[in-house]
Amino acid sequence: MTSDAPAPPAPSNSADSATSAGSAGLLDPSRLRLGATTGLIAGALFIIDEIASFFAGFPPSDPGALADWVAAGRVPMIVANEAAGIGTGALVPFALGLHHAFARQRRGLGVAAAGLLGCAAPLWLVLVVIQGRLIYPMFGQLAGDEHSLRLLVQLLFGGLHTLGLVLAMAALFAGLAVRQDAHALDEGTNASALAGFGAAVFVMTLAGTFPEQLGVTATAICRASFGLWVIVWSLHLRRLAGLCSRPRE
Repeated sequence: MTSDAPAPPAPSNSADSATSAGSAGLLDPSRLRLGATTGLIAGALFIIDEIASFFAGFPPSDPGALADWVAAGRVPMIVANEAAGIGTGALVPFALGLHHAFARQRRGLGVAAAGLLGCAAPLWLVLVVIQGRLIYPMFGQLAGDEHSLRLLVQLLFGGLHTLGLVLAMAALFAGLAVRQDAHALDEGTNASALAGFGAAVFVMTLAGTFPEQLGVTATAICRASFGLWVIVWSLHLRRLAGLCSRPRE
């Protein structure tokens, strides 16, 4: 005996596509805009920091010449110090915006990238303070003896090595998070390009943690790549904020 009951509808992927298409609607555009704006500021300041550090040069191997090195490079060091301090402050809301963009899609690596940036901020500020003791007097006192200068320089460049490792991992994780899911941010995201860019910045930032082997010019270029990475991701956050602001059909 035959049945006239209608056949069940074939399964479709419409639910998945709707989820992907509507993911932007789950995000707060104001958080994304704040992260994008502060990220653009932070990225530009980090590049300025590296340009100024290039003109300041590396410290001499002779501890007795450290005082002359600080005196000769005081102006670019001041520029680098102020740019790094303000840029690090702007990095925090950028990291929060990046976390917001990834957390709603539950992209673990993307959230980890934002967390690494959050961990890097206090370390970076400590290094800003250390560099400040080299160039700014406190109550008329300036570190001028050989032992104090040697300690400050070792702490500064040793801390920059650790900081570079953290920033390199953040760039890599963010790229891998998008690579895992082409719709992790929005349907127009070029996942391959972002992942490749993140890998390149990872390699360059990692290389920049070995300044003695690279030299002044190559180190500045490698370290400045992180500032460019922040700018690129800020533009993506701003684009995503625009998508979130569109009226939903």
